[in-house]
Amino acid sequence: YRWKDVALTDGEKGFLYSTFVDKAENNTIYYTKPKKSWADISSSLGIAEDTKFDVMFTNLTWDSTALDKDIGFESMFDWIYSTIDAYINNGKYLLIRVHPAEKGIFGLPSNQKVRDKILERYKLLPNNIVLISYDSEVSSYTLLRKSNLRIVYSSTIGLECVLNGYSVIVAGDVHYRNNGFTIDVETKEQY
Repeated sequence: YRWKDVALTDGEKGFLYSTFVDKAENNTIYYTKPKKSWADISSSLGIAEDTKFDVMFTNLTWDSTALDKDIGFESMFDWIYSTIDAYINNGKYLLIRVHPAEKGIFGLPSNQKVRDKILERYKLLPNNIVLISYDSEVSSYTLLRKSNLRIVYSSTIGLECVLNGYSVIVAGDVHYRNNGFTIDVETKEQY
């Protein structure tokens, strides 16, 4: 079944659009004062406003959408480290948006944080790789709109990229892959 071939009614399109636009514009679950302006974001990250970049959106380590969803990689961390290693060598800008829920939702912070695992492994990242912490107010939705390339393992924001009209590379076995509207990774070599 190919979802890209299914025609939605105007009502269905309106519902999807309003649901995801509302989440992108009014997300108060993760942010108290989301930073949406690219000028403000690029300044706070220490990169030029005209910098071309790709963005990687990580999952929570305990997220059921990332557990046992491995296809071309041994794990989500194998994917993260492989991506960082590739960008260290190619010199292109990579922004890594750590899932904002790592700071905690409803008072429950993550015990194992992706940010900490990255810094534990790499100590110091080169200037072309920018790690955006879970506690940053940087809007993930501004990043997806401004980036050249969007990369996810199995995060829901991958589907949100598509619903906002942007292509996305999917590295994990998530429910929305293989439907004709994502770029699906099958092997580490292909990636």
